[in-house]
Amino acid sequence: MIAQSSNFTVHCTSLAAFDSWKSLQLKTESLMLKVTEMISPYIRQLITTNGVSQLCQNDINMLLEGLKHSKTWAVQMMDATGKIPSGILRGSLTALGDFDQCLNINVNTSNLSFRGKYCSVEFKPLMPPSPRMLQKIQPLFDNFTSSDKFFHELTNNINFFYILSYRVGICVPSSCLQEEVYKVAQKVASQIHVKASVIDCNVRETLELRKDQIIVIMFLLVVGMILVFATIADVCTSLPNNEKRVEDIRRTIGFRCLQSFSVYSNAKKILTTRSSNTLRPLHGIRFISTLWVILGHTLFYTSFQLFNEVFRVRKLLGLVLVQPLKHGTVVMETFFTLGGFLSFYLTFKELSRRSYSSILFIFFRWMRLSPPLVFLLCLTMLIPLLDSGPLWNEKMEQYSDDVRDNWWRYVFLICNLRDQSSILSYTWYIGTDFQINILSAFVITLLFRSPKKGLSVILVVVLVSSVVTGVVTEYFKFPAARYFTNIQSRELGKLINFVYVQPYRHLGSYFVGAVTGYLVVKRPVIKLSKVQQLFGWLFFTLIIVGVLFGTIPWTNGEETGRVAMVLYAALYPTFWALALAWLIVACLNGYGGIINTFLSSSYFIRLDRLSYAVYLLHIPVYMSYFYQKKHTTSYQEVELAYMFFGTVMVVYPLAFLFTVFFESPFIALLKTIFTKPREGDSSDLCIIQNFKEEKTLLFKTAHTNKSI
Repeated sequence: MIAQSSNFTVHCTSLAAFDSWKSLQLKTESLMLKVTEMISPYIRQLITTNGVSQLCQNDINMLLEGLKHSKTWAVQMMDATGKIPSGILRGSLTALGDFDQCLNINVNTSNLSFRGKYCSVEFKPLMPPSPRMLQKIQPLFDNFTSSDKFFHELTNNINFFYILSYRVGICVPSSCLQEEVYKVAQKVASQIHVKASVIDCNVRETLELRKDQIIVIMFLLVVGMILVFATIADVCTSLPNNEKRVEDIRRTIGFRCLQSFSVYSNAKKILTTRSSNTLRPLHGIRFISTLWVILGHTLFYTSFQLFNEVFRVRKLLGLVLVQPLKHGTVVMETFFTLGGFLSFYLTFKELSRRSYSSILFIFFRWMRLSPPLVFLLCLTMLIPLLDSGPLWNEKMEQYSDDVRDNWWRYVFLICNLRDQSSILSYTWYIGTDFQINILSAFVITLLFRSPKKGLSVILVVVLVSSVVTGVVTEYFKFPAARYFTNIQSRELGKLINFVYVQPYRHLGSYFVGAVTGYLVVKRPVIKLSKVQQLFGWLFFTLIIVGVLFGTIPWTNGEETGRVAMVLYAALYPTFWALALAWLIVACLNGYGGIINTFLSSSYFIRLDRLSYAVYLLHIPVYMSYFYQKKHTTSYQEVELAYMFFGTVMVVYPLAFLFTVFFESPFIALLKTIFTKPREGDSSDLCIIQNFKEEKTLLFKTAHTNKSI
């Protein structure tokens, strides 16, 4: 009896649930019918009066009929279309809809045949002509409406609408062309007094490789085969108890060239912690600077359109602790300073026993930088094939387009001498560094022949760099530096193109580092009193704090003190380099204390060897993650921290592989071809692997002739 009663109860409950679901279905279908009948006349009017093709009109009419009858495919198209998002008053302005659901729709009946097409449509309010600093637009809207109206909240953030818009993803029949979607969107926009644009439309298609992508894949396969063959040959011939004949083969130039591509040998070089004790602090400085670059790009090298609650950016940027990120571009002066230091230090250290060639100096610097960059270009050609999404094609296609049109600029390292609006614009540093090294190659010659003349020329170069920077900054009324603020994007672009990426801008920091390296070679030991050490660290602290936090009023939108801005623009790279010069000298001479202990940690040695690969890869890795998103994410501190640490954890393993496959082989190959192996001499290889510099390769063995 108890069992029968239990079964009866379950049966009654199931019937009640069934009736409830049936009632829900009927109510939903009834409501959908009423809503569809309400909006159908308006939609039909839009598509019939705006030059939409008959085929597109027919399919949209059938879509409306499908909604009336609650057809699955029709409801899926409506469901995949973005709706008005919650949180608009806090800056949530994007409704992406469901990209994959739209593209998976395939209608194929007796009278219908189309697929789902996903289109990204933007609606942007009309804005006044943009002032130079976007904050200055705010006073125009102070009395726009009473404070109890919701538009008061929107106009309080009016400057965001110069870079943001309301973006919605809509799902339409594939028979509707992008131009037809644009005509309809434009009609809707005109009725509410905004502007409309259709950014991109996507439909599911069979993957087709372009000819250039096929060539890249074949090239990478060939390189891969060479790596595999070289690794097998290296491992097999390095086994213990090999015959003398095998050892003789390993010593031949041909085998050593092949061994340059061995994954096994190159991985061992990277993973060793062997390093010159003299220069160990530089590993820590460069590793921390690399993390600083990744963090800055994670926060600002992005599209705010994909974030919710974007208006929170104002609060985040108002924090004093964020100032080093707002003015994070100063970290690039660290790389120029270290580059100058290592170039001159390693060169003059070798000049005591070998002759020097400025032409070889330039050639090896080009060979050091260009091959990894070429392989990056090859990989970026394939990035669009990896994924898809609402913003994927729009953004990632820029990679392959830029490479296809401007590959020669990257190969010959003049990628900084162009408009920096491309997605690969971060590679400007590589071109600028190479061009400065061309100048430094001849300065080294002069400095060796006549130290006084050489130092005088360096002083003139640094002064000219500062003066030219100041003059250009004042002439164009540029801000003091490229810091993150509400400066108009057009003005920011001019600042980047005319100042930030140009070699003259960074000559001060480079040659301060160069002179420091030269002096360290000439005076390996510098003794300082306690008072001198105190003043040195006080100078270091004041410069670092002053450079980073002295721009707070300007990054907050104030443009007071034009003279101060020009002086800051002209001098801060040189003073930043001087502060770093003190840090290097103090650490190398035993005055660094706990700072030197930290920077000299063996953990930084391996990681620093990956710095060039990390710099090349971190933007493609981060952008691939960010733009494959099919839903918006919140602009929260925790979310940004996860994005940063996630990028670091992914990019360093990839950088290790990139270094082993595409970077170390060419360094080892150059060493094999241009240097003669000497018994017990491993210092050259150690320097190359630790500091990613090829300076020891430019010297010809010359025990008797030491002149340049």
